[in-house]
Amino acid sequence: MKRALHNVAAFLGVVILLAPLAQKAEAQNAIWSLVLTNPNQTVVAGTSGTVVYSGTITNLDSTNVLNLSGDSFSTGTWDPSLSVTEDPAFFNFLLNTGSLNPGDSYSGALLDVTYTSSTPATAMNNPYTGTFTISTDGNPNDQTQNFTLNVKPNASTPEASSFWGLAGLVTVCGCIGLRRQRRRIA
Repeated sequence: MKRALHNVAAFLGVVILLAPLAQKAEAQNAIWSLVLTNPNQTVVAGTSGTVVYSGTITNLDSTNVLNLSGDSFSTGTWDPSLSVTEDPAFFNFLLNTGSLNPGDSYSGALLDVTYTSSTPATAMNNPYTGTFTISTDGNPNDQTQNFTLNVKPNASTPEASSFWGLAGLVTVCGCIGLRRQRRRIA
């Protein structure tokens, strides 16, 4: 029994000593981050426009410059009325700078999804999902984030406030008509 306690104590001692090394290795692997601030967007069917997906890229490394070499996106099977492009602001950042100094970050538009009035809300692939990847010069690795565009049906029934407003108007007109009819009879 005493030997078993000794082995458990030795094991716990090794774990306690190695824990800081594991945390340091984990921190070294996460030397930059990519976060989409608005990954899930919703639009209304029958309309058209462009949805901008924004985010932040942060160089968490305290000593090395982060070199971004480009970006890509994957959408799977989307309706042909949809198109995905790199946002012009992010394109200019990659073209002109393309790197982040230690501790620096880029915050802003990253990619654009354009939809048309013919983009269906009832499609089997709705909501439309995709991935956005930023590539580096190889060290550290690329990072990917998911994004979604949900096309909701256009409301063909009037909103409750519109319905009650119309009902009130019909009631008032009916009352006025009834009053005029009573005056003619009298």
